[in-house]
Amino acid sequence: MPRKKPETPDKLNQDIEQHPERGMINGEDVVRFKTIKLQVDIPREQELALLQFGATQGMSKTEVIRHALAVFNSLPSTVECVKAWQEQRAMKFDTDTKAIRNKVYGSYKKVARLHRAKLEKKD
Repeated sequence: MPRKKPETPDKLNQDIEQHPERGMINGEDVVRFKTIKLQVDIPREQELALLQFGATQGMSKTEVIRHALAVFNSLPSTVECVKAWQEQRAMKFDTDTKAIRNKVYGSYKKVARLHRAKLEKKD
């Protein structure tokens, strides 16, 4: 049975405090997050092409963009880039790529829970 996610602010803060190592190896973050605002202008023809494709599949704009990202992530060059990064990080931290993959997931979980805890403090 999977572990239940913390739902209350107290449980969320307790989870954050109990897992300070989440997303880290030897006290160092495996993933370095950068916050950027990304605003992209695309040619109108490209938007229309996306909408036309979306219409053939019954997709919203968001679904079309998610589909495009899924296709991008399945490209051999993308897969090779991810593998090379994992191998480089595994060498740096003297571990295997499986541990790096697990720490990547932990890194995103850590950031999401910290963000959620901050939002719930404001309420």
